[in-house]
Amino acid sequence: MTLSTTDPTYATRPRPLRESRDSGESIPDTTFRFGPDSLLIRPEGPGIDGSRASLLVASMRREFLSRRKPFKRVLIDLEAIQVPSSMAIGMLLELSRLASSVDATCHLVVQPRFREVLGMLRLDGRYTMERNASRLDELLR
Repeated sequence: MTLSTTDPTYATRPRPLRESRDSGESIPDTTFRFGPDSLLIRPEGPGIDGSRASLLVASMRREFLSRRKPFKRVLIDLEAIQVPSSMAIGMLLELSRLASSVDATCHLVVQPRFREVLGMLRLDGRYTMERNASRLDELLR
């Protein structure tokens, strides 16, 4: 005896992530500002989850690949992020890798607790740590 019914879980195919990223979706609660040779990324808090981190990295990868003249500085303002999650740290590492691929420097503003976590992981040396967001705004000009 064979069953001819199809399982509804497998009957529909999920939409690939690439389609949802390229469909014009914006990254929720994240500000991007462009300067002559700089890019400022400012996600809002209190944390960064996996889907938001992957959307942010994917859009940055597209931005880096589409530019004729590469950025000299990538300015990352995580001052509003209060939870130093593994997703936020992974996003920082990927943004650092993207920046180094075009010889750009990463400037970072984080909460003191986040800075301690980066220090414990020995990742604080990858970034130029700035005191506050107003310094990033100056570097953007």
